[in-house]
Amino acid sequence: MLTFHWMNRRSGLLSISGIKRLYSQKEKFGYESILLTTKEFQSDNFIKCAATLDPTKKIKYMIAVRPYAISAQYCAQMTAAFSEIAPGRLMLNIVSGETSGEKREPDPCYEVDMDISTHQGRLDYIPGWLERFTNTYAMGKKPTILVGTRNQNLLNATKEYTDISLCMVNDYIENPDKYRLNYNRRMISAQVVIRDTDEEALKVLESTYTESPGIKEWVIWGSRETVKQRILDLGSMGVTDVMLNNGTDVIYQDAEVIDQLVYEIICEQKISLS
Repeated sequence: MLTFHWMNRRSGLLSISGIKRLYSQKEKFGYESILLTTKEFQSDNFIKCAATLDPTKKIKYMIAVRPYAISAQYCAQMTAAFSEIAPGRLMLNIVSGETSGEKREPDPCYEVDMDISTHQGRLDYIPGWLERFTNTYAMGKKPTILVGTRNQNLLNATKEYTDISLCMVNDYIENPDKYRLNYNRRMISAQVVIRDTDEEALKVLESTYTESPGIKEWVIWGSRETVKQRILDLGSMGVTDVMLNNGTDVIYQDAEVIDQLVYEIICEQKISLS
């Protein structure tokens, strides 16, 4: 049975009122969580999410964390406080190597014992950070932790501390065993492009300009039925969790169309299990 998550790509929805609306809307369609990405020019998502919590809802907050920007101990304290307010409703998405154009210097309030100005240095830093986070976590069961990476060494080094693997859809399709052999839960991330026909969706995808052409490989595209079948096929390949978004990098897609498709798949899954 597939579990669905939403990736918010719209900075305009990261205000407190925007987060409230987003979470209220997405829970209606059956999503387990929403990922809130992090940029250095944005305000803190931990504080905003804690301010928007509705105890009557179940949807989880997946907060992106850049290990080089916050100490493991302080992150553990923040996580524990969040869990006091809303037990079991926090997930941490540990960002591995990329910086999204942010400054690359560590926070001066604590020391980093390796060169995180390089992609490899940031990858190498994560296992030790996760170990320190685990050893200093202050309250009971840790939140669900994901590490987004396709790096085999990092997958091996973090599996002891991580609950779900996360990769782009094309990376999983290329080598499913890389993720199946290490994790019981395996999440893919993808943008969705739905049009009336497969041909129309492909034409839109091919004709859209982007400075990073590789991003187009992250897209599940086609007619509504084709996209639905491609998502179901991922489940047959061992994917357990699907995180979707309606795009900012390539093509904007009406989110409601995706929400309705997700709800349909979830309802059909429940019926098949009853």
